[in-house]
Amino acid sequence: MAVRKRLIMMGIATILLCLVIAPGPRTFAKGTDGFELSVAEAGDVIAVTVTLTEAKDLYAYDLVLTFDPVRLAFQDSKITLPGFTVKPLLERGELRLAHTSVGDAAGRNGKVELASTLFNRLRGGDAVLSLETVKLVDSKLEMRELAPDIGFNVKSGKAVHLPSDVIGHWSAAAVREAMELGFATGFEDGTFRPDAPVTRQEATVLLAKAMLVKPQLIQATSFRDAANIPPWALPYVSEAVRSNWVGGYEDGTFRGGNPIARQEFAAIAIRAANVSLAWDATALTGFADRHRVAPWAAQSMALSVELGILRGQSGGLLNPQATTTRAEAVTMILRLLHSDSEEIRI
Repeated sequence: MAVRKRLIMMGIATILLCLVIAPGPRTFAKGTDGFELSVAEAGDVIAVTVTLTEAKDLYAYDLVLTFDPVRLAFQDSKITLPGFTVKPLLERGELRLAHTSVGDAAGRNGKVELASTLFNRLRGGDAVLSLETVKLVDSKLEMRELAPDIGFNVKSGKAVHLPSDVIGHWSAAAVREAMELGFATGFEDGTFRPDAPVTRQEATVLLAKAMLVKPQLIQATSFRDAANIPPWALPYVSEAVRSNWVGGYEDGTFRGGNPIARQEFAAIAIRAANVSLAWDATALTGFADRHRVAPWAAQSMALSVELGILRGQSGGLLNPQATTTRAEAVTMILRLLHSDSEEIRI
C-alpha cells in the first residue's frame, strides 16, 4: 500500500511538472476586478490557474474555488509566490487557498498568478468550476472582499444519445445524467426500459459503478446459486459482498435475477455510501404505510428519507415492498451522489 501511494504521488508530481513545462491548449475566462481563470486538460487531469491581472499593492489573499464533487476530485495545488502558503482547506465541492507575504515585503502590482490547481475527472458529463470569492489584503493590512463572477464549464467530450423510450418520460433528465456519469447504459436494442423492474444484480452493478468500484478480478462467491450470476455482474457482486453492503438470503442464495424492492435498494445504497449519520425513526412518521417497512430496513429507509435519497410516491406512501424500477434506481443513485451531507463518504 505504501509503495502504491508513493507511485501515485510520483505520478501526480510528474503531471504537475508536465503541465508547467508544456501545458497544451488553455482556455481563458475573464471575470470582474481583473481576475482570470485558465483551464488546460491532459486526459482526465484538469489544470486550473487563477490570475489577478491588475494587482495593486497585493500583500496577502484568500480565495475560494468551487467545483463539481461528483465529476471532479481535487488533487494538488501550487503557489509559487515567496512568503507563507496556508495548507489548502477542502470541503465537499469547495477548495480554499490562502497566501501571505512575510515581514515588510512590498505589495505586488500588475499581473500575479495566485494559484495553480489540479483536479482529476472522476466521471463523465460537463463539470463546473468557479472562482467564488477572493479576499485581497494590501501592505497596510486593509482587506477587500470580492466576488469575481467567473466560472468554467469543463466539457465532457462524450456525447450521450438518450434512448428513444426515455424521451418524454419523467426520468429523462436523470437517465441522461446517469449515462453521462457512466454508471447506466441502455440495451442493445436502443431502449432503456425505465419502467422495467431492476434486479438485485443490476442494482448492485449500478451502485458499484456509480461508487467507482473497480473490481480486480472475477472473484468466486459462496452463494449456492453463484453459477447463475452472469459474468458482467459477478465482479461487482463479489466486490459488494466483500465490502459488506450486499448479502444473500438465509438459504445461501443471492437470487440475482429477482426484482429488488424499494426498501432493499435503500438498504444497499446506504451501506454502499458508508453513511455515518445517526438514524431517526421520526423521519418516517409522515408516511401512512411506514408500518409496512421491514424491521431490518427501518434504519436504511429512515436515513434514505432524511438524506433525500428516497421520496414518497403518490398519496404520501413509501411503498417499501414495491419493486424498484430502473428509472427509480438511477434517480435515487443520483440523489445519493449529489447529496451534500458530510455523513456520506463516496
